[in-house]
Amino acid sequence: MKILVICNKKGGAGKTTLAVGLAACLPGRVGLIDLDENGSSVRWMEGLNLFDVATGTANTIAAIVPTLADEYDWLVLDTPPNDVNAITFSTAIADLVLIPLAPSPLEADQLPDTLALLPEDRPYIVVPSRVRLSTSSGKSMREMCESAGHPVTTSVLPLSERIVQSFGSTPVRLMFRPLADEIVRYVERTNR
Repeated sequence: MKILVICNKKGGAGKTTLAVGLAACLPGRVGLIDLDENGSSVRWMEGLNLFDVATGTANTIAAIVPTLADEYDWLVLDTPPNDVNAITFSTAIADLVLIPLAPSPLEADQLPDTLALLPEDRPYIVVPSRVRLSTSSGKSMREMCESAGHPVTTSVLPLSERIVQSFGSTPVRLMFRPLADEIVRYVERTNR
């Protein structure tokens, strides 16, 4: 089982959107654990039966995850903002940490706060999110990350009304499939 942790210390970064959309597009058996007490991932997926969704906490995640190894090919952990324990405990068991980051100076400025919570040897990748496709913001975000030595996906999550309005329904797979494919290849490459 491969464990993907979606985290950003900042709120409103698109963690839940990324977690749900990615889980809907990963191959094989997929589970999602929502570590945020507001339960947005669980509420989003109620009644859809696309993949298994459950809740967890920072205190229970280390005990729960090993029991799921035979159940799933992929386990996605959706972390809450500003919960240092949830971020620290979940990233400690991750095969890959995904950090959604919108193309804004504020979000870029706060990236080091999130990175400081990751174990030093933990692979991570920045996922440009809420990118206006008709602008150069995705490219500039990628260049900023690369110049600072941060790995960044070539796929972006666009700023899209279809994604925003998909809460409670099947995520727009067309928007998440290229990213899911890229993440699968990245995990295969980095976990050999």
